[in-house]
Amino acid sequence: MVNDALHDRFETYLDELAPRLGHADRVQGFQNYCRGLMLPLERKSIEPIAASVDPNNVQACH
Repeated sequence: MVNDALHDRFETYLDELAPRLGHADRVQGFQNYCRGLMLPLERKSIEPIAASVDPNNVQACH
């Protein structure tokens, strides 16, 4: 229950930041990157994050 509330707050936060990015094409990548930073990954660089967020589409996310 607590994790659901934190997840919802984080998603709301990302939704509030998204319009400030200046272009709609940047929103999904920004949100995926932020979500990836919260994952328990050994490396927090773009490629491992892309592989975790969308394993079937790493090149496009990367």
